[in-house]
Amino acid sequence: MFRSMWKKLLTTAVAGCAVALGGEFASAQDSDLKALQERLDRLEKQNEELRKQLNQNPVSTEAGIDARAIEGIVSNYLQSQAKKEEAKKAAGPEYKEVGKDLNMTAKWSNGITFESPLKDFKVHVGGRVHYDMGWHHPDPRGNFPNYFDATGFRRARMRVDGTFWEVFNWVIEYDFAGGNAAATDVYIDVTQLPIIGTFRVGHYKEFFSLEELTSSRYITFMDRTLFNEAFGLGRRLGAGFSRDFLDQRATFSAGIFADEPDTTTALWEGAQDLVLRGTVLPIWEQDGRCLLHLGAAWKHFGYSLNPLQDDDGVVGARYRARTLRIGNGDGSPRIIQAGPLLVDEADMYGGEFALVWGPLSIQAELAYLINDGIVNPAATRGRKPEYWGSYVMASYFLTGEHRAYSRRSGAFDRVKVNEPFFLVRGSDEEGRRWLSGKGAWELTARWDYLDLREDGIVSTGSPPTGVLQDVVLGVNWYWTSNAKVMFNYVRAWRDSDAGTGFGANRSGRVDSFGIRFAYDF
Repeated sequence: MFRSMWKKLLTTAVAGCAVALGGEFASAQDSDLKALQERLDRLEKQNEELRKQLNQNPVSTEAGIDARAIEGIVSNYLQSQAKKEEAKKAAGPEYKEVGKDLNMTAKWSNGITFESPLKDFKVHVGGRVHYDMGWHHPDPRGNFPNYFDATGFRRARMRVDGTFWEVFNWVIEYDFAGGNAAATDVYIDVTQLPIIGTFRVGHYKEFFSLEELTSSRYITFMDRTLFNEAFGLGRRLGAGFSRDFLDQRATFSAGIFADEPDTTTALWEGAQDLVLRGTVLPIWEQDGRCLLHLGAAWKHFGYSLNPLQDDDGVVGARYRARTLRIGNGDGSPRIIQAGPLLVDEADMYGGEFALVWGPLSIQAELAYLINDGIVNPAATRGRKPEYWGSYVMASYFLTGEHRAYSRRSGAFDRVKVNEPFFLVRGSDEEGRRWLSGKGAWELTARWDYLDLREDGIVSTGSPPTGVLQDVVLGVNWYWTSNAKVMFNYVRAWRDSDAGTGFGANRSGRVDSFGIRFAYDF
């Protein structure tokens, strides 16, 4: 009986608790639903008001941009990137194991190039061809030597160069234009050396003159300047070093050079030279589209063995020049000369200037040569013969390109053509019968001056002593960055009142016109 009563009481209590809790839960749920509904009503009301405002006053996209906010975002991003770079530098360089992977892949890079994944081994196969055509019209009153129209290869070179073990660069290049193989560049570099930068030994160009150190692939005219030939600038056997510094805003080079001895006569064919050159870039903007180049050089000729003998068997130092050499030069004789002089040594000083301002380029140089150590002072009346030459040139790209510049060498580099030349058939879909690209077009002009006069000192043969100057007007049509056609018109004047073999009148002019088809890879 008591057990039955307690069971009923317990059941009644549990049911009562359940009813009470359920009521409270239902009451709380109703309260939350009511609050949520009120919140949705408010949001809906706000959205409606915003919609009305937008319809009444549309906001422009520009007005909606917060410039300060954007600047802040960009500034924060740049700061974070800078911090990442600083952290990367602080962590030190990422070292790689040179020579670890010797598998090489081929690609086209101004020639066929084979390269390892780490670029520590590389081989490039290339060359250059310069095919010339030229016509001359000398003034018959000037008693000039025989000119004749000509055509031929000025340069026909094959080149193999590359890198091994990352720090060694090498070049082997031979020229076949003269019918016989002749070495041009044959040398090896050791790079990344402390203090001196790059050490080079072999047969290569002396460090003198901006125009001479600019490769024939990239020069603006068919011929280099008068003093370049007259003072014997070019390649010789030697050893030297060069380096850039101040974040590639300056360069310095030094070397010692000599020609090979003549084994038949045991005489040196040329000088033993010491050469120094330095350059600076006060202006370098837009990755070289605007720049100012200044340079200076010194060259000491040391004629240590006498008598000096040149390639033609003439004893003594001769300085001579011609205008617009075509092919091997047989149709373009030298028309001015100083010497031969028996000298022990000579010094030459050079100054360089170049300005590139977008498509406009202006360049000028001066070379001054002083002969010293005259073997026979009576022949020069005790004086030291002094000769000099200079030029000023300008060019302008009608198609917007600019002359490229190498900060490592302090000389001009390959022009990058914006649009290559092509002319092909169009398609019916395009609705054009022909498709074409114009290439790059460059207008050029140069004034050149060479003074080989010295009072009381005359040439003992031909051609005579005097002053030679010329004006060159040209057009360069770049088909691609690797191929171009050059048109040059040259008017040269010779002013001479001394010498033999030319009769009474030795002054006059020569008009020449030349065309060059050039390509390199």
